[in-house]
Amino acid sequence: QLLDALNGRIRPHHLKLIQMHYDHLLYIEKQIEQLESEIDQLITPNREEMEILMTIPGIQKDAAASILAEIGIDMSVFPTDGHIASWAGTSPGNNESAGKKKGSKSNKGNTHLKAVLCQVAWAAMKSKDSRLASFYYRIVKRRGPKKANMALAHLILRIIYQMLKTKTPYQEYGWDYLPSKERKKDYFIKELQKMGYEIDIQENKSA
Repeated sequence: QLLDALNGRIRPHHLKLIQMHYDHLLYIEKQIEQLESEIDQLITPNREEMEILMTIPGIQKDAAASILAEIGIDMSVFPTDGHIASWAGTSPGNNESAGKKKGSKSNKGNTHLKAVLCQVAWAAMKSKDSRLASFYYRIVKRRGPKKANMALAHLILRIIYQMLKTKTPYQEYGWDYLPSKERKKDYFIKELQKMGYEIDIQENKSA
């Protein structure tokens, strides 16, 4: 059947349509090249921040440019990483009261930024031996891929906030990050404090 199809006749109007489609593709490619050139010129003043963001697994040039276009480079406008996460709409909603789930509407936040961060998260979870991938696979077991992806996007945004604030590149701690009990304890204390909890640690002497 394929051979029969190859032996078919191409009429002049077919050739005309093919040429029109080809010319249209060339036009689109030229427009894309012009836009990419303009983007490069616009991001030149923020080249340092671009390079910092691109040290995160999953963030390439286009994603870095999109993220900076949405959040800027001055992190002083957000008091904490929790504030930028809330503004972006990646923070988990507080939909429980006295153990009962509420049907409240979640904060949409910045939909474009969330979309880019979720794309970055999908790419980051495929990175070999990274703490980001490790985080994703710990979450996905109990919450499923969509919620794990959003949780990772939330974590990546908080990391971006700290990196831009301190002008430091991403630090890779590896898959086995937080291996010891002490580091796990410190980590979860900080996470709970960021959520607004006051932590009072008391040693269980009977343990």
